[in-house]
Amino acid sequence: MLRFMRNQRFVKALMWIVILSFVGWLGFELGYGGGGRSQATPEVGEIAGEPVYWTEFRREIGTLREYYRRQGNTQIDDFDLDEQVWQQTVQRIILRNAVERAQISVTAEELAEELVNNPPSGFERVPEFQRADGQGFDREKYRQFLASMTQERWFQITGMTYSEYESRVLFDLKVQKLQQRIDDNGWITVAGLRQAFAEENETIRARVIAAPISLVPDSLIKVSDDEIRSYYQTHLNEFKQPTRARFSYVVIPRRPSPRDVARAAEEIRAVHRQLQEGADFAETAQRLSEDEGSARDGGDLGTFGRGRMVPAFDSVAFSLPVGTYSQPFHTQFGWHIVKVERRVEDTAWQQQWGRLKAQKKPLPPEAGTPKDSVQARHILIKDTEPSFETADSLQAIAEKIAAAGPRFATTAARYGLTVETTPWFTEDVNSPVPAVQDPLRRLVRWSFSGTVGSVASPAYTRDHIVVARLADRSSEGPQPLREVRDAIALKVRVEKRVDVATQWLTPIAKKIAAGQPMEQAVQGTEFTVVEIGPIRRGDFVPEVSAGASDGFTGAAFALTTTGQTTGALRIPERGSYIVRLIEKSLDWSTFDQQRDQLRQRLARQRRQSTFRDWETYARKSADVKDYRDRFYNFD
Repeated sequence: MLRFMRNQRFVKALMWIVILSFVGWLGFELGYGGGGRSQATPEVGEIAGEPVYWTEFRREIGTLREYYRRQGNTQIDDFDLDEQVWQQTVQRIILRNAVERAQISVTAEELAEELVNNPPSGFERVPEFQRADGQGFDREKYRQFLASMTQERWFQITGMTYSEYESRVLFDLKVQKLQQRIDDNGWITVAGLRQAFAEENETIRARVIAAPISLVPDSLIKVSDDEIRSYYQTHLNEFKQPTRARFSYVVIPRRPSPRDVARAAEEIRAVHRQLQEGADFAETAQRLSEDEGSARDGGDLGTFGRGRMVPAFDSVAFSLPVGTYSQPFHTQFGWHIVKVERRVEDTAWQQQWGRLKAQKKPLPPEAGTPKDSVQARHILIKDTEPSFETADSLQAIAEKIAAAGPRFATTAARYGLTVETTPWFTEDVNSPVPAVQDPLRRLVRWSFSGTVGSVASPAYTRDHIVVARLADRSSEGPQPLREVRDAIALKVRVEKRVDVATQWLTPIAKKIAAGQPMEQAVQGTEFTVVEIGPIRRGDFVPEVSAGASDGFTGAAFALTTTGQTTGALRIPERGSYIVRLIEKSLDWSTFDQQRDQLRQRLARQRRQSTFRDWETYARKSADVKDYRDRFYNFD
C-alpha cells in the first residue's frame, strides 16, 4: 500500500511538471495545426477559407516520412505521403474549426494526465523503457523519463518535438469532447436495452419451403432489348456517376540490370575485404551501407529475437559468435554482412533442455524454440534496385515518351513497351493502373485537370515509372446504356427468376392457408419441407440459402405466434419462401449481467455513427480548394 501511495504521489508531481510546461502556451493555443504562417509562402490549397501553405505542407510530409522510417518503411511513395497529409489536413482544419465554434477546452490537468499515462507510439520498442524481467514496456521508466527528458532524446524516439506532440494530444482530446457533444443523448433507456438484447439474443425455429433461384432453369428466362431499355430508363438513379477519366499509359519497371546485380555482388565482396583488412565495422556501415534506417547509426539493428528477421538473416545472426562478422550472404533485400555485438541467451529454455537431456527425454512441442536475442549491426548493398546509371537510362526513356505528344504510342513501341488504357475511374482511386499497386494520385489529379490528349510528365512509384496520355474525360451523369447493358440484363434475369420461384410457391401457399399440412401441400412438386433453427436475426441460413442481409430472417422473425405462416415471400435476388413459426424463444436470465456492457457498447456505437455522419457532412459542406497541381509538372 505504501509503495502504491508513493507511486501515486510521484504521478501527481509529474503531472504538475507537465502542467507547468503547458500553461506557458495555453493562452495562445488554437489546436493542433494552428499558428503563425507567412503570407509570402505559396499556397498549396484552401480549406474552409483557411490557406494551407507549401512550406508547412512539406514539413508535415517530412514528419510523416520520418514516422514511417522509424516503423521500418523506407519505401513509401512521395505522392502517397502527399495525399495522406492532404487528407489529414482537410480533416484537421474541419475538426479544429468545429472545436473552436463549440468553444471546447481542455484543462491543463486533463492534458497532463493523458501525456503521463499514454506514451506515444515508439516508446514501447526502445530498450531503455523495457522492464528488467524482459516482460514488455515499463510505464514507470517512461514517467521518470518525462520528469527529466531532453528535447533531443524525445525527437530521436518520436520524430517530432515535444511541443508538437503536446499539441496533437491536445487536439485529440478536444475532438473526443466534440464527439461526445455531437451526441449528448448517448444514454440508452432500459426499454432500448431490452429491445437491443432481444434483437441480439432472440431465436426461432421454423419450417420452410424454399424455392431458391438456383432451381429456375435458364430456358424459362428470356430478356429482351425493350426490357433492358425500360429498366435503364426507370432506374437512372442507379447509374449516376461522377466525372470520370481514363488515360493510355506505358509502365517501365524500375528493375536492376544484370550489370547492377553483378556490381552489388562485387561491392559487398570489396566491403568484406575492407573489414578483413581492419576497417571498423560501424564506420564502414555508416559510410557504405545502403540501409537508410540503420546506416546513420553504424548499421545498428538494435536487439532482436529469433524469428524477427527474414529466415536467411536470422540463421546467420544466431549462428555467429559474439564479436565476429559473417561472410556476405543474400536475402530478398540484397547482400548483407552482419556482426553480432552481444547475445542474450534464453537461460530458462536451456535449463529445461538440460533437464530433459539428462533424463533422455525429447523437448516437448510446447517448449518451442529458444528465445535468445542478439544485438547486431549489418551492412547492406542492394541489388534489388537499379543503379544510378540504370535509373538514369530508364528516366531518359520515360522522358522521351512523355515528350512525344501525339507520337506517344509509336515512341513507346520503339522501346518495346506496350500501350494500355485504364478503365474509367473517378477521383477517389489511388491507382487506376492494374499493374501498379502503389498510389498514382498525381496522375489521377492530372486526369481531372489536364487537357485531353496531353501527356503527363513521368510518374515515379517505388517499382515503376508510368507515362500517361489523357485519353478521355466524361462529365457527371448517368452511365451510357452500352456500358451497363450486361449488368442490367443480369439484374432483369435475376428478378425474373425470383418471379418464377414466387409463382411456383403461390398455389402451395394457398393450400396451406386453406388448412392443408405443409407436407401435404408440397405433394406432387419438387419441393420439400425443411426445419431450421434455432437461428438469430443476423444469421445466414444455409439450409435455405438466405439470411439477414437479404431480408429472409427479418420476415421470419416478423411471425409472432406458433403456427403462424407466411404466404409466398418474394426475397429479392434469393427466391421465394414459405415460413411457418414453430417456436420463438428468448432467455432473459443473462440480461442483468450484460446490461451495463450493452449500454456502453450501444452508446459508443451511436456516438461513433453520429460523429461519422457529422464529419462526412462537414467535409462535403467545406469549401476545399486543392492547388497541389501547381507544384508538380503534370503536362
